[in-house]
Amino acid sequence: MTPQQIADELTPLVRGRVSIDDVTRRLYSTDASPFQIVPAAVFVPESEDDLAVAVRFAAENGVPIVPRGAGTGLAGESLGAGIVIDLSVHFRGILEIGDDWVRVQPGVTLRELNDALAPHGRRFAPDPSNADVVTLGGMIATNASGGTAFRHGSTRQHVMGLRYVLADGKIQGSTKNEERRSEDDLALDALLVPHRQTIMDLDKKAFNHCGYDLSGDMIDLLVGSEGTLAITTEATLATIPRAGGVAQYILGYHTLDAAIAAGLTLRTHASVAGCDLLDQRLLSLARTSKTVLAVPPDLVAAIIVTFEAEASVGRLAQASFDSLRGSEVMVLAEPAI
Repeated sequence: MTPQQIADELTPLVRGRVSIDDVTRRLYSTDASPFQIVPAAVFVPESEDDLAVAVRFAAENGVPIVPRGAGTGLAGESLGAGIVIDLSVHFRGILEIGDDWVRVQPGVTLRELNDALAPHGRRFAPDPSNADVVTLGGMIATNASGGTAFRHGSTRQHVMGLRYVLADGKIQGSTKNEERRSEDDLALDALLVPHRQTIMDLDKKAFNHCGYDLSGDMIDLLVGSEGTLAITTEATLATIPRAGGVAQYILGYHTLDAAIAAGLTLRTHASVAGCDLLDQRLLSLARTSKTVLAVPPDLVAAIIVTFEAEASVGRLAQASFDSLRGSEVMVLAEPAI
């Protein structure tokens, strides 16, 4: 279908905005990746039913669809030649906050969610660096994690339930509650359970973001599927307590092996939530940039260590550093605790 045909036929069916003008299409032709694909149309749905109608229309007419959040993906996930569906405009509700969970729409940003959870002493655990703009829908689609992934896991481990639109426009829901499993959940079990051991044998990685997750249930399959199986309209997410204290240190080393060894040692401490490696290339960039961090020329690696604790995080950090005695460690940056 041509852009004009899409606009003429889809517009009367929906309440949301269908745009085919050159400016809008070019604005949605790029994301944070180096790629550019001009879509045939851009659709901004106003409601779940609105979205379902558009998805059904696309399926019946053979038009590809690409759900889009904040467009922060680095691999062109938000781009496509069909209809780009922008869920970041109207799907922005934080619908319900429970004791250890929250129900949200996909257009809510991570920062907005954590700001709303803060008065309740809670937070959403995954912490990608672009929290100010990344949407929950995008995090679910890409199974986003962040610097504290080894301690808190990725988004998949914190999704309790999803509501979504399938390719035929059907609105469905899945939950981790075994007593409320949908027909789709049962159908997936029938397909995968006989092959469970083979799947587990093929996927033995502790941290795997590649392809579809076939080792769990419907939610595990949808999280990380990047909008290719369904479009999320609502999610129930587990929350964790806010840390009483957070501190970050940058530790410098004269060899890469020493930095890696120190990182592995520090990860065994319960107060360490994140440990990121900076290699020689990144340190070279830091030396040439206008930064407050002074990097000695003889250092070839560094690690950024994040500590979380209910209190006295500084003392816990120092206790962790004591375990590194004898290594080539230099504290390059130390925060006020």
